[in-house]
Amino acid sequence: MVHDHTPQGNTPEYVQRYLQIFDDDPTAAAVNFLTTLTKPQQNECIAALENREADWNVLQSIDDVTPRAPLWLTLPGFAALGHYTVLTGVTKGGKSTFLRRFCAAAAIGESLPSLLIDDEDPDIYRDPVKIVWVSPEERAVDDLKPKILAAGMPPGMFRIVNSGRATRDGGPLLLTDKEGLENLRRNVRQWGAKVVIFDGADNFIASAKVSNDGPAVRQITNRLVDWADEDEICIVMVRHEGKSFRESGVDIGTGSIQWTAGTRLPFVFGPEKKNDMEGPRVLAWMYGNLAAASSIRVEVEKRPAEVMTSKGMKTKLYDVAVLGDRTLLSATDMVRMAPGGEDGDRGTLEDATQWLLEKRDE
Repeated sequence: MVHDHTPQGNTPEYVQRYLQIFDDDPTAAAVNFLTTLTKPQQNECIAALENREADWNVLQSIDDVTPRAPLWLTLPGFAALGHYTVLTGVTKGGKSTFLRRFCAAAAIGESLPSLLIDDEDPDIYRDPVKIVWVSPEERAVDDLKPKILAAGMPPGMFRIVNSGRATRDGGPLLLTDKEGLENLRRNVRQWGAKVVIFDGADNFIASAKVSNDGPAVRQITNRLVDWADEDEICIVMVRHEGKSFRESGVDIGTGSIQWTAGTRLPFVFGPEKKNDMEGPRVLAWMYGNLAAASSIRVEVEKRPAEVMTSKGMKTKLYDVAVLGDRTLLSATDMVRMAPGGEDGDRGTLEDATQWLLEKRDE
């Protein structure tokens, strides 16, 4: 049950403002705001806060809860409406190629092979859905359009956000920016999209310090989990395993764990054979209490799409993912095959996945 903090009735504007500030920063900011008010106004603000907190009952009877089975989208076991999925893997390992195929299938209402091993009759949302792809690339439209069209995406069902220029003042969209994230959420809701892809988690934070700060990352993931749940959409976060934000193994591991621990649908994606970036890939389920899922082999083939060149429109071939048979490779196997860092140090993929698998087995 979510507690409604919205003031009711004819509450004065300064009281509403105080309650909003208190929710964001109950210490310095709230105190500073009170100093701008008269004594009677201060007393009214404090009384309103006390009354609100007195009515804040977080206990909920299970009689008021209706259990709901996951409403899977396109690929049962991987993504569901109202849920947040995390896809982690090595850089250039084919994660975006796989997701383009997933999105194209969702946009036409196509069902892909089920990953589920504990549900022979899953509840699947079969209507076509609109897709929003959030990318940090300056020329993302030029780069992404032919690839997504080659995967089978209907153009009218797809929108892209250049996160490098997505704020009111033309700055980058950061997941720590509540105003920018709420604006994106409002845009998604108005257009009626059901899927939002964030391509590269580290691209939506300000610095390595945030990426490696467990509580800060968990706050971000909680916002995305709440967004997916409240608007009944599917959000997929892509985590590119790399060294762009690498500091110490302990720090990077803490950040990675929180990126992944906030979801009930975490997956690893990478080559079927160690360091083989040309061969088949594998989508492997890590753990989760929402469903038990198998791993599946993903092939890559070339399909045509048109692109503008200096000599006019030209047809080129682009990578498109084709889902194949189930495979016995597990997330643990994928971790063992993940490329480590220099001098044998561990990568974020190893840190996060091993921790999650140990928690699952406890």
